[in-house]
Amino acid sequence: MKKILVLVAIKFLLLLGISYFVKSHFTSINNFSFPDELTSYGAPNFMAAFANFDGIHYIKIARGEYYEFSQVFFPFFPLLIMLGSQVISSHLVTGLLISNVCFTLGLYFLLKLLEDLKFKERWWVIFFIATFPTSFFFQTIYTESLFFMFTMIFFYSLKRNKMYTAAIVGFFASLTRFIGFFLIVPLLIHLAVNKKNKPRDYLIGLLPGLGC
Repeated sequence: MKKILVLVAIKFLLLLGISYFVKSHFTSINNFSFPDELTSYGAPNFMAAFANFDGIHYIKIARGEYYEFSQVFFPFFPLLIMLGSQVISSHLVTGLLISNVCFTLGLYFLLKLLEDLKFKERWWVIFFIATFPTSFFFQTIYTESLFFMFTMIFFYSLKRNKMYTAAIVGFFASLTRFIGFFLIVPLLIHLAVNKKNKPRDYLIGLLPGLGC
């Protein structure tokens, strides 16, 4: 876990450095919705850049600003930002903290999920996911890291035959992104191949479909 924390921390510091350099030497076009919102975060521009595009919408929803078409952004992530901001008092910092913590936990459960592989092979998987060029989305105000964490816990729970845990986690995954609905498929297949299950277990297996 410590190695994962170090890897995620180094990656985030590098991203901050890159953002600072870009903001210092280039002019942003800001070709996205509500660009003026970036100045209302009370944070330096190079940090506010981590919440542009979809991030702006999640923060606006966390502030209670639902508006036309904002229903396409699922509620669980902005709800966490809203709750966390009661303690930290900054929606931006709260969102970044949630994303980085979830990314760390997601990598940890992926490492656990791959426990059948050799230690070196598992770490190569973790390294390549953390350093892939588009993996910066995991450490911005996007739902990628939260959904990634839920998905890894879901499949790790299935592997451990903890179907109730998998069902509950699947429910929250579908509250995070629409694609979480499809976690119902591996869960029901897992229930079907386990002949010891009772009929009520299949009802529990439908939980991932209720979050959408």
